[in-house]
Amino acid sequence: MSLCAFNDEVGELANKKIRIMFLIDELQVGGTEKQLIFLAESLPRERFEPVIGVLRETEFSRGLRLETPIINFNWSGFPLLKNISLVRRIKNYLENSNIDVLQTQFVESEIYGSLAALFSAKRPVLIATRRNLYHWIKEDPLRFKIGKRLVHSAQAVLANSYCARDVCMELENVPTEKISVIPNGVDPDLFDSLSRQMARCKCDIGQDDLIIGVVGNLRHVKGADVFLKAAVKVHEVIPKARFMLVGSGPEESELRKLTADMGIADCVVFWGSTQDANTLIAAFDIAVQPSRSESFSNVLVEYMAAAKPIVATRVGDAAFILDDGQCGKLVAPEDPEELAKEVISLCGDMDYASCMAQRAKTRAMQMWTTEIVVSQYVSFYERYYSGYSKQGFHE
Repeated sequence: MSLCAFNDEVGELANKKIRIMFLIDELQVGGTEKQLIFLAESLPRERFEPVIGVLRETEFSRGLRLETPIINFNWSGFPLLKNISLVRRIKNYLENSNIDVLQTQFVESEIYGSLAALFSAKRPVLIATRRNLYHWIKEDPLRFKIGKRLVHSAQAVLANSYCARDVCMELENVPTEKISVIPNGVDPDLFDSLSRQMARCKCDIGQDDLIIGVVGNLRHVKGADVFLKAAVKVHEVIPKARFMLVGSGPEESELRKLTADMGIADCVVFWGSTQDANTLIAAFDIAVQPSRSESFSNVLVEYMAAAKPIVATRVGDAAFILDDGQCGKLVAPEDPEELAKEVISLCGDMDYASCMAQRAKTRAMQMWTTEIVVSQYVSFYERYYSGYSKQGFHE
């Protein structure tokens, strides 16, 4: 190739918009889904043309109004036929839409997306993601084995935490040079405009109530039961305390029964799912993250951006996020006594709690804002797309 031709090709790659599809099993109210939407909506449109592909449509995805198109691949029908048909539909979309980058979320989308990319006449850059610490392996070993095989067909693996990177390298034998870490991000504008007083007026919460809250799906891994057991101990010391769970999930009825059995039903609020969790976080006095396992906790950074005093379990990257306790109290997972002790301590010294919360906000604004995190994604996609294209895989 002549120097002029090479320069023309490099120039064409630099000016071409990168068409990227984020493929996910389904869109629900959850941390991974929130980050996916955050990323797709934030990528600079002068350089990227993003689209979100879903294997199954949900009521939540139908109600979304985004700039980013959502493509429903309608995974339904008889087991074998629907699987073949799904791969074919994704493959056709990749080819007809000239997708340059395919990023998969969760194992199902990784299975079908990887197969579709493999059979595509114009193979996109394939990026697998790892966003948890494999807490589900014992419950679904087959899913893990499939994911372990498929991850090696991807050109890159993207983890959202250093812990997830390290576990992926250990359990799936992914080489260091193939895996990158980009943390979750937060939009500071969602938290700067709401004061505690305004948030409480909006949510009809008393201004004098002491609200200790958790945002998270009501699943075992999120530790809502640990929070409620701690709530009993906090309530004994601080009778005016009220405890709020924001989210829904399969354990809700069991958790409601637990509150009744422990005699704290009158001071616990099950708020349910909401797309306006930032308003409720603004209304909290103390924010708690009681998870048994996390990679990079979305809600932890949201608590920080809202300048809330935090008590969180020492799981995943929590110690790094909270600067080894400088920006929030860290406790052992599944220890309601320690959790209650730290919540009571913060409630007893709100001046100290407020100073710690301001340190947390400063750290979040320095490290995980939309602008900072999206710039890391842009560099990542540019690097892999440019390198993959120059190797001739798109010809």
